[in-house]
Amino acid sequence: MKPITVSNNSSTSAFAALLAGLTFNNPEIGDIVDGEVMASTRGGFIVNIRTKSDAFLELDEAGDLKVGDKSRFVVIKKEDSDEEFTVSHKRVASTEQRQAAWSNLTALVKSQATTQAHVTALSRARANDSFAGAQATIDGIKCFIPRRELLFFGNPNNLVGTDIPVKVTSCDNQSGRKGDVILSHARAVQEQQRDFIATLKCGTLVKGKVARILGDEKGALIDLGGTTALLPRNELAQSRSARVADLVKVGEELELEVLRTDAKNGTVHLSRIGAVLSSLKYGQVTGGVVASVTAYGVFVSLQGCIDGLLHDSELDGAAKASFTAGAETSVRIKSVDVKQRRISLTLVGLPKQH
Repeated sequence: MKPITVSNNSSTSAFAALLAGLTFNNPEIGDIVDGEVMASTRGGFIVNIRTKSDAFLELDEAGDLKVGDKSRFVVIKKEDSDEEFTVSHKRVASTEQRQAAWSNLTALVKSQATTQAHVTALSRARANDSFAGAQATIDGIKCFIPRRELLFFGNPNNLVGTDIPVKVTSCDNQSGRKGDVILSHARAVQEQQRDFIATLKCGTLVKGKVARILGDEKGALIDLGGTTALLPRNELAQSRSARVADLVKVGEELELEVLRTDAKNGTVHLSRIGAVLSSLKYGQVTGGVVASVTAYGVFVSLQGCIDGLLHDSELDGAAKASFTAGAETSVRIKSVDVKQRRISLTLVGLPKQH
């Protein structure tokens, strides 16, 4: 019997055909793949991840894996040949979290739902060192809020370290080295304000803090817990001589009446005078300061906001000459005309003061 000989050419062709019939993975950096630790080698392990050539796993990236273990790996390096990979086992969890975060950001772009961002620092323009915006993070992903998309009063440094509502306007995890995410604080706040304003009813009382005193004696801006409202000067106090800064202070909490609202444009107008009028009740005894003495009675400023008339007929024997502007006195509410904004006062039934 003649021996069977196999040519090198036919063997090579058969092996090539066998390889051609196999399907190999070709993952990119950041992809998570399944694999098996095949052998140990200098500085690490050889891992089969179903690519044309096995991947390398450094010891520092292996965790507690050993030869024979099957697990998940993340590709951390890929050579230009597309056939040499370096993988990590320890980074799988953080990579999955990052991928989930990017998926969430992409979904937020589509839904335009509001989320929270943590402000980490302010950014300045390289050309002129002007304030350019703020750096922030969402689920560990670095983001940027342009200056025009930020809403704040006073020093922008006060934003650093705080969580603020934002909308994700764009995101691209392939841009640059770590991706690119742009946020808008203004859009989120404006939406929240519109929703809140829609719940307000004219004539109701709300509490707010003075956020800012406007120039030219126009009034003050009031923070209603995230929604900014206007307290006009003519609704702050009847006295025209007092300066706004003397009537209220930044940070002071006030009870105010809702005058009018516009949810579409996000505006609210408030009144301190209206709130004081609403608080006064028939027969109530209250303190005040003499504002002026006239031929027909004494005007008394109540809560530093609105004047009531103590008519001559209500002095109850007190000498009008004993009243001097700026002096404190006690009065009883006789009547309140909310529509006309008039208050009648009396001393009848009160202990003698004058």
